[in-house]
Amino acid sequence: MEHMQAFWKAFLAAQKSMRDPCKDTTNPHFRSKFVSLKGVADAVRPCLHDAGIVATQMIDYDDAGTFVRTVLAHTGGGSIESRCPVICAKSNDPQAMGSAITYARRYALAAICGVAPSDDDDDGESAVRPPVKKKAKPAGLPKPQPFDSVEHALESLGRCADKGSVNIWTPRVRASGYTGIDRDNLIEAMNERLAQFEG
Repeated sequence: MEHMQAFWKAFLAAQKSMRDPCKDTTNPHFRSKFVSLKGVADAVRPCLHDAGIVATQMIDYDDAGTFVRTVLAHTGGGSIESRCPVICAKSNDPQAMGSAITYARRYALAAICGVAPSDDDDDGESAVRPPVKKKAKPAGLPKPQPFDSVEHALESLGRCADKGSVNIWTPRVRASGYTGIDRDNLIEAMNERLAQFEG
């Protein structure tokens, strides 16, 4: 009990000195900004350390699936933890799993510390959300065909050989109207694919 009192006192001091993380990463395809995992860690870790609190994140497995386990532990005793599921749209793909783990770590760390970007995080939502106002298309331009499934979309992205082919892939994703975790996983995969072309 005393250990937990010490923890919460230290955590209160850490939170008082925290600032919401800044959007430090740009989706080059849509010119939108979002907070990276490093951006969240840089915003909270120094404040936690000054208060004697260690933050660690581990990959955990059980019958329900894969989780990121986030632990905040005070040097004087006492700790709290949370588990965030890792949802990967493409099985048996280490790159897709790495993206899903990074995504889970980013949101889990921000959630347990109680911080958030100044406005809604958007790491490429427009890639899969129909635009509010549709621009007129030149006559004769074929309508983008939606993908049959998320797996089909990821396979197609893997075949993109340059940024130009991603420009063709993106309207098809938008036309498919994916939402939630499917949308998030496609955005993460697109960002990684674009980063490969830039590298």
